[in-house]
Amino acid sequence: TGCLVGNFDDIGKVTILPRGGAGGITQFVPDSDSIDLGMYTQEYLNNQLVVALGGRAAEEVVFGKEKITTGASSDLQRVTQIATQMVRSYGFSSIAPYRIDDNTSLATMDKVDGEIQMIVNKAYNTAKTLVRENKKLLDTIASELIKRETLEGSDILALVANYSFTKA
Repeated sequence: TGCLVGNFDDIGKVTILPRGGAGGITQFVPDSDSIDLGMYTQEYLNNQLVVALGGRAAEEVVFGKEKITTGASSDLQRVTQIATQMVRSYGFSSIAPYRIDDNTSLATMDKVDGEIQMIVNKAYNTAKTLVRENKKLLDTIASELIKRETLEGSDILALVANYSFTKA
């Protein structure tokens, strides 16, 4: 999904070789302006959620809901962290444009949980839609990864260039 969302980092490398607890990884090359400023737009963070949920979405689309693995557990942890920061720290929600701390009322915290769930569900549904609508591209990239184990960002871009695909 990393090459299918706009306003996001470039793909540096994709590998199916296990790294730590991950079965494979995608490395991104962050936009230097965002790093220098330390500021991200709400759109960028939403796209980060979509990309992080892409592997989980691909498992569900390809293998079915009952065959999803634990492979995305660290991605899910990161998604929860980002969505929580979006609502509680950055004011990116319909609750209020202010920081929500631990001293907030239970009623507000219930709303916070609902907002986080809504943000994550929207990102996951977007990821599944992208995977479904671009399954042929996914299959091509997967086949190439099986052959070569690692693809550079330029390899991915070359494969993407051969397809007419749907972007988020």
